[in-house]
Amino acid sequence: MKEVINFNHISAHLNEEEKEILMSLYKSYHKRSYCLKKAFLYYRNILIGLSLMPILLSIGGVIGTGVTLNPVLLSMVAGGLTAQALIKKIEPDLQSKKVMCKFGYNVYMKILNDIKTYLRSGKYNEIELLHDLQTIDNMLQDLMPLIVEKYQKNYIKKYLSESGLKD
Repeated sequence: MKEVINFNHISAHLNEEEKEILMSLYKSYHKRSYCLKKAFLYYRNILIGLSLMPILLSIGGVIGTGVTLNPVLLSMVAGGLTAQALIKKIEPDLQSKKVMCKFGYNVYMKILNDIKTYLRSGKYNEIELLHDLQTIDNMLQDLMPLIVEKYQKNYIKKYLSESGLKD
């Protein structure tokens, strides 16, 4: 299990309630950034696999038909061309999801850096911070694809399983 919060300095100007608020915000946004990073990597790997599939099918079919004139191998070449046509339909949707996951991840990482800065400096306006975070969350919820439950389960296994911490 890894530690979610590992700060080397927390300001003495913060009282316990302010520390608790900032720590809980940090935990919440850390989970969101983790899930979006995993979703980004998932979409990136899918796109890489989809771009390689027609090439591998075509090359395998061409090499196989050079050795033997098996009709199955000839259909691999046709399958490669069909897969390429299918990918052209699917790819824009996956590409937009990948870009939005990367955007959300970057926004949440900026929020995490801001929260760390507030913890270290001890100077922040709670009402303004919460309003800004709510505005950003509302914007991202409108733009983002839904985060799959499996990323949240992986996060719980990685960070919260042994410590018994909750969001």
